[in-house]
Amino acid sequence: MWQPGLIWQPNPAALSPKKQVFTLSADALFEPNKTTILPDGFKLLDRVAAQLPLSGGKSVRINGHTDVAAIAPESNSQASSPLDISYQRALAVRDYLMRLRGENSYDWIAVGYGNSRPIADNDTEAHRKSNRRIEITIGN
Repeated sequence: MWQPGLIWQPNPAALSPKKQVFTLSADALFEPNKTTILPDGFKLLDRVAAQLPLSGGKSVRINGHTDVAAIAPESNSQASSPLDISYQRALAVRDYLMRLRGENSYDWIAVGYGNSRPIADNDTEAHRKSNRRIEITIGN
């Protein structure tokens, strides 16, 4: 016997593909206080690019994060603040991935958060290292 309460009505959110997130150590991609990708960093990003879906129309958001360490004036930094460093690093990663996968294949977004979104306390070097990161999120 048919019962209306047993009809399956899918939740649209449950049907949408899940986002894919890659979290990479900024220390593996960049020298301290620098925004130029290291040679081994390119190899790591090549592996991430290989994981990007082949179908276009998706967004790829690159979020740059730093720790609370101040930039020393004598460091010859390419950026002037943690916020600037995080944004310039996100742009560098975005630009490299765009060259690999095509500028028009995805909606590319680069954001720098500086030290405003830590995932750990900044009380030890190990914790600060975990806060220095690049997050790459692939969504709809």
